[in-house]
Amino acid sequence: TIPHLKYVRWFLGQPKELHADKRLFKLTMIHFKLSIQLVLMTLKDEFMEEQK
Repeated sequence: TIPHLKYVRWFLGQPKELHADKRLFKLTMIHFKLSIQLVLMTLKDEFMEEQK
């Protein structure tokens, strides 16, 4: 699995007090979205290479 997914699962599994830090959560989500975009771009590039 992608480490980021594990991290997000862990984060969501934490007690609610942790969620009080909205900035941390926002940073996590921004980081997560960027990671997904990066993974998708990489997969797309590999797919394009195979099509040639």
